[in-house]
Amino acid sequence: HVMSGQETIEVSTFRAMQDAESTETDEHGRVLRDNVFGSMAEDATRRDFTVNALYYNPTDETVIDYHHGVADLQQKTLRMIGDPIVRFREDPVRILRAIKFSARLDLGIAEDVLDAIQAYRGELARAAKPRILEEIFRLLRGGAAHRSFYLAWDLGVLAEILPELAGYLDDRAPDADLTWLRLGALDAQIAAGETVTEAVMVSALLLGPLNEALDGARNQAAAFEWFMEEVSERIAMPRRLKDRIRLIIGSQGRLRSGKLGSIQTRDFFAEAAQLYALDCAARQQPVPDWAIDPPYVAPEEEPTRRRRRRRRN
Repeated sequence: HVMSGQETIEVSTFRAMQDAESTETDEHGRVLRDNVFGSMAEDATRRDFTVNALYYNPTDETVIDYHHGVADLQQKTLRMIGDPIVRFREDPVRILRAIKFSARLDLGIAEDVLDAIQAYRGELARAAKPRILEEIFRLLRGGAAHRSFYLAWDLGVLAEILPELAGYLDDRAPDADLTWLRLGALDAQIAAGETVTEAVMVSALLLGPLNEALDGARNQAAAFEWFMEEVSERIAMPRRLKDRIRLIIGSQGRLRSGKLGSIQTRDFFAEAAQLYALDCAARQQPVPDWAIDPPYVAPEEEPTRRRRRRRRN
């Protein structure tokens, strides 16, 4: 990571493909370690998709294309470099990357890539959990969340990473369509340059099945924990993120009543109001002024503990 003012630029060396004998893999064919220096051409070969193997030379402003990625972009097709089955076995997270590129760049997925996704989507259970969560964030914040998650649901991939949401959509719950409308509203906010936190994005994604789980529950906190337990375990959701989602979603009933009171002074109010605005947009309801530009409240600092002085004998 190279810091340039407030910007963080990720820089990596060119890497080469290793032969099968020297590449370290697990029993499922997933690559564990293959970090070897290489040339630009070698680096392009180890990339996953042709559109992700394009190099730009800022000196003469030329694009270097080893695998016909420009042609695939022009033809609106997402193709994989190498055998899709082998590449997904090496790294199942590439399935989520395929969905991301297809949705964000409006690319059709090549037939052999589609077949491999459906054949190996179950391998996502063996992928590193934090990487799954990071790809979910990328699907949400990329400006094509609606298309991304619809494609994931349609291909059966959503059932592997978020079966709670997939089941809710499969059952055609009364408010299931609002999930897509909220994601569409999220895309509109991001397109407008609005800052949306990870907690708000995940809350917008899971609001439907969470509301269903909380509906009629006497102990709302216990119902929330019951729903989120397996979700958190499956995608390695940090405790702080889960707690923030609980506060944001738990306050929606109060926001709908319009009786804000002291909730406006809480540090999560801006995020709760942003989720409420997304839900209003999904329901085609007017957004109240307090939810359009809610005041930001800095989180309270933990009080410093006073040290007890021991008396001298």
